Amino acid sequence: MSARLSVLQSAVDEYNKANNEFSSKRLSVLQSAVDEYNKANNEFSSKRLSVLQSAVDEYNKANNEFSSKSRKMRLKEKTKNNHKHVQ
Repeated sequence: MSARLSVLQSAVDEYNKANNEFSSKRLSVLQSAVDEYNKANNEFSSKRLSVLQSAVDEYNKANNEFSSKSRKMRLKEKTKNNHKHVQ
C-alpha cells in the first residue's frame, strides 16, 4: 500500500512540476507578446505625434505668411490713403 502511495505521490509531483513549467512558459510567451505590443504602440504613437507636430508647424508657417501679407497690404493701403490726404 505504501509503495503504491509513493508511486502516486511521485506521479502527482511530476504532474505539478510539468504544469508549473507549462504555466511559466505560457506566461513568458504572454509577456513577450505584451512587450511587442507596447513597443509597436509606442512607435505608432511617436509617429502620430511627429505627423501632428509637422501639421502644426505647417499651419503656423502658413498663418504667419498670411499675417505678414495681410500686414503689408494694410500698410500699403494706409500709405496710399495718406498720399491721397496729402495731395
